[in-house]
Amino acid sequence: MRARRAGFTLAEVIISMTLLAIIGAAAVPFYLRSLRSVAATAGQQDAQQAASFSLDFVNHDLRLAGQGVVNGQPAIVQMHDSAVTFNANLVTRDTSAATTGAYVDPSVNDSLAMGMMSTKTVKLPLTTQLYPLTTYYQTAGVLSDAETISFWVAKDTTTGAVSGTYALYRRVNTNAPQLVARDIVFRGAGTDPAPFQYFVADPNFPNAVVPVKSVTTPHPYPFPLNWTTGIGNDTLLENIITVRMSLTFQYTNPITKKITYRTVNEDIPLENGGLPNYSACPGPPAPPTGMQQYVATANTSAAKDSVIVSWNKSTDEAGGFKNVRFYMVYRKLDTATTWGTVLSTLTAFDSTRDTLLDYPPLLTAPRYYIYGVVAENCTPQVSTVLQTTTPIFPNP
Repeated sequence: MRARRAGFTLAEVIISMTLLAIIGAAAVPFYLRSLRSVAATAGQQDAQQAASFSLDFVNHDLRLAGQGVVNGQPAIVQMHDSAVTFNANLVTRDTSAATTGAYVDPSVNDSLAMGMMSTKTVKLPLTTQLYPLTTYYQTAGVLSDAETISFWVAKDTTTGAVSGTYALYRRVNTNAPQLVARDIVFRGAGTDPAPFQYFVADPNFPNAVVPVKSVTTPHPYPFPLNWTTGIGNDTLLENIITVRMSLTFQYTNPITKKITYRTVNEDIPLENGGLPNYSACPGPPAPPTGMQQYVATANTSAAKDSVIVSWNKSTDEAGGFKNVRFYMVYRKLDTATTWGTVLSTLTAFDSTRDTLLDYPPLLTAPRYYIYGVVAENCTPQVSTVLQTTTPIFPNP
């Protein structure tokens, strides 16, 4: 007798296929919703991570601005809405110089690990300004260790870039620019702030800062501002103590085509910002010049007269070694052989002439006073004494 073969009937197969179709139809919308949610969440996280990476990258370098520079070499080279350039010793080629470099990388070539020369200039980003115009040396023939680093935001022209988006670039010395981040957007000043903003110390409130770009006083400045000669408007660059970075990244959902924006902001303090450069004091500074003195009875009562002493700044305050910190003023009797203790110490503020108002003890003729002033640098070393050529009698 032949055995009966087991199997499904046609009715059973039809019922099974119908049930699978119903279950599949119900699962598809759920799957699509999950796919859209995953795509949106992943894209938003990518945009946030790109923003955070960009801030950390710039923060790592920019907060070291001024490290390793030599006398006359600026910390901040360029301030621009969309670019910032600065000098800092970020890398060193060997461990013997590790005390000045931020990190050691033996693979870095010479052109990347030391200061630039004026014979190999580069255009500052988004400008036609060449830099440097001067070669900065530690000592005769030894270049500064501080490299020139630029960050800037410009239209993204790389392969695969989304139309209308920008990219963040980094360049060290004359090396090829490095792409840091892309998919940056700028929707206008009313929506997105400028990528870079600059701040100086608030003279009225300790530990506070104020923006230096302003259409009104007290902090207007030419913009953009590029380092040129080290005088005039360049002093504004020397006083920058904080840089604010603001970037907006976009993500376009590939399914819904919806655009998501992520904006990040961070204030980056410049550890050396606003401080004079005292990295080297090779010798005593030049003395001040043009000393003058006169009795100013209009400033005092009839019983006590004052003496105004003034002088021109040392040539090593704003130029030369650029290392004058203070002026110390002395007073002695015309018969004294030594100057004695310091009468007053004045901080060097790069003013054309410095002035001291003194109220000396009254004298009886024929006794007179003689004033002297010296410049002091960072060692400290002092200049020779510049003294008045004619003794003065404070109470005629």
